[in-house]
Amino acid sequence: MKKGISTTFLLLIIFSIVITGTVVACADDVPSIAAAANIPYIEDGDSAHFINIYGDLSSGELYPVILRVHGGGFFGGTQANNEDYSQYLADQGFIVVSINYTLMPKAGTFQNIEKEIFTALNWVEEHADEYHLDLNRVVMTGDSAGGYLVNLTATIISEEALQEKFEVTAPLYEIKGYVLTCPEVDILELRDDLKTGKGFKNFMATRITEEVLMDDAVEEVDLFTLINPETYPKMYIITSPQDAILYDQAISFDSWLTDKGIDHELHVYDEQENPLKHVFNVSEINWSESIQANEDSVTYMKSLIQ
Repeated sequence: MKKGISTTFLLLIIFSIVITGTVVACADDVPSIAAAANIPYIEDGDSAHFINIYGDLSSGELYPVILRVHGGGFFGGTQANNEDYSQYLADQGFIVVSINYTLMPKAGTFQNIEKEIFTALNWVEEHADEYHLDLNRVVMTGDSAGGYLVNLTATIISEEALQEKFEVTAPLYEIKGYVLTCPEVDILELRDDLKTGKGFKNFMATRITEEVLMDDAVEEVDLFTLINPETYPKMYIITSPQDAILYDQAISFDSWLTDKGIDHELHVYDEQENPLKHVFNVSEINWSESIQANEDSVTYMKSLIQ
């Protein structure tokens, strides 16, 4: 029994390194570098409903906002994932609001996770004065699984009918743009990964569980079905050929958006000095390729909020 537990734990650690670029400790294990940590956006005592805020909260000055949704294969991670990246963004003159959510399989459906994210977005509106948030200058980003959730959030915001379908209320402020890093895109592909996926893809699907993935509710969160080319907002997508997990999905999504005539930007970074990997610019912010990717995306985000 002990051997089995330790093997599972080891696999989780290895997967965490690959999928998020870091071993994610529990919020109570390591002091956060956030300016304000473990703030509940739902007052129920559940750490899945915490946010962290990074940036200058002492000056009283209003700052533009980056809403960040972490990755972790839908079954791992917290709002403290890759804090160095959140702090990097804050150092560029933003307040970063990093959002946690209930993980799979506990969440049950992706719809339930979206309800939490929308609750967090509305919490931001209610607490903007307290945390010096300029709601006229807001962008949103997510990596890996978080990229999928940000993409789905943007899609829902773009259509009132989808807000009704998902039983959410969109925030009154406008999110000016979206940046997706090595995003999960094809949620239905996870069903195939249960049986035919190799390595980490199969491991991720198995951790989400067959019960969740084979439920009819998954078909209702398929981006390719939900996206309306007439209302869908522009996406800025970061990827690398060395991302063995989701590079193919980013390239396929780029082709699909192009075929639909949907404006977007795809930025592909090939390794020059370092062995790039999944979410390289989030997990290894000091690599030369990451510096370039992050400078490019920050320049883009700033261009949207001038």
